[in-house]
Amino acid sequence: MHRRRFAHDERVNGICYGFYELDRHGERIIGHGGDTELFHSGLLVLPDRDLGLFVSYNSPGGVRAREELIEAFLDRYVGEPDPPSEPAGAPTRTEMLAGSYRAIRMPYTTYEKAGALTATLDVRVEDDALVTEGPGADIDRWIEVEPLVFEREDGKDTLVFREEDGDITHLFFGSVPATAFERLEWYETTVPQTAAIGLSLLVLLTAVVGWSGAGFWRRYRRGAPGSERPRIARWTAGLASTLCLGFVLGLGVLVLTDPIRLITGTPTALIALLVLPVLAAIATLGTAAFCVLAWRDGYWGLLGRLHYTLVTLACLVFLAVLRYWNLLGFNL
Repeated sequence: MHRRRFAHDERVNGICYGFYELDRHGERIIGHGGDTELFHSGLLVLPDRDLGLFVSYNSPGGVRAREELIEAFLDRYVGEPDPPSEPAGAPTRTEMLAGSYRAIRMPYTTYEKAGALTATLDVRVEDDALVTEGPGADIDRWIEVEPLVFEREDGKDTLVFREEDGDITHLFFGSVPATAFERLEWYETTVPQTAAIGLSLLVLLTAVVGWSGAGFWRRYRRGAPGSERPRIARWTAGLASTLCLGFVLGLGVLVLTDPIRLITGTPTALIALLVLPVLAAIATLGTAAFCVLAWRDGYWGLLGRLHYTLVTLACLVFLAVLRYWNLLGFNL
């Protein structure tokens, strides 16, 4: 059970049978961790010393407490490693290394994928050192010890990049042997994704509020209704916009009121909520068709047609983002 069975790279810790390696400073160390919403446990074994540690915390703060205890335990019985030498210059191939990465331990085919929206690890170069920053994590600095291999500046962790066909595809941490981090394309990163969602919703909101307000004002002034096709076009786009906004509002309420159910099962409310993007997609097809007709037949004025086109694009972008995160359709 203590023998290595797999490693993402020979230069970082790997996986044993039920344990994973946590070697440090030449010392053979194996262990395993476990987490739930409120419990956080850790097991550490030093076979050559007949020494071990098990700890379990029953509070959310146990994550940091566990890591601090394990660090203090290893410093006491193994000793602190020597930090790497200061770099002579900037890391090699910095442009290839910098970017955003995401852990591959995530659902790829179900709606749970959306939980990884903000779970990215950013890599950049500052003052001749590599810097990594994760969501809610400390900022770590790394010193290059050989091409594509880095040691944390305190000497307590190793980072290795994988290169395939001249491109950087993954990175691995010695302290996290159970997972790998894949490099993301620019459109998969948090900022473009959240920006696409936010801007799309803002445009859709202008359609729902603006067109509704204009309709009420026309009725109040007892103005004549517009031509039938332009009215149907706006009703169709307004329906698509309302369905998209309703989905976001409903999902937000569900996440805030019952987040555990989203992790441990599939709430009936979520299944019902997933109907909205499907209906929005159907309405968006009609909106796109009316957008073509609007330019061909000259609906409204130029600004009106431009706004309608913007609403159509916002619907398409929003639905594309939902599809990426498996929220378009019933991916349960």
